[in-house]
Amino acid sequence: MRITKFGLILFCLLISFFSVVDNAGAVSIGIKPKEIKTSVSICEQKTIEVLIKNTGQEPAMYKVFTDSYTDNIKIKPDIFKLESREEKVLKVIFKFRLPGKVDTNLSVIARPLDINGVAASPGVKIPVNINIGFSRVMFFLAFALLLLVICLITFFVLRLRKNK
Repeated sequence: MRITKFGLILFCLLISFFSVVDNAGAVSIGIKPKEIKTSVSICEQKTIEVLIKNTGQEPAMYKVFTDSYTDNIKIKPDIFKLESREEKVLKVIFKFRLPGKVDTNLSVIARPLDINGVAASPGVKIPVNINIGFSRVMFFLAFALLLLVICLITFFVLRLRKNK
């Protein structure tokens, strides 16, 4: 096999090209907790903290949102910038008006700041499971209202019998 001068120059140019080209730094996401399981009472607000960490070597913009129930689940802040190894505590606020069970995801997407062209953004989904029920106060108010209705019905029935 014969190595020509042109082949040697081409080889050196390729090696120098790949050593000069800037390697793309990876953006990565660290999250605690890995899932959210909680209970909340109807019409009461509950706040849970979520830690987001930029575990990569480059700064990035982060966007956090829920896959569903956007009227009932709020995230503060939902868009923010993190430098390398920086972390931020988010507040996830739950408030529901009807009882039931909610299963959704909290999505976190990171996008590098120095994007040239099209780049894939890493993302993580945190499972969210919420049981929504009645609070003790609501239970006692409903019980007191039921007791009042029974007393009023009894009062009117006795009054009607007395008038006959």
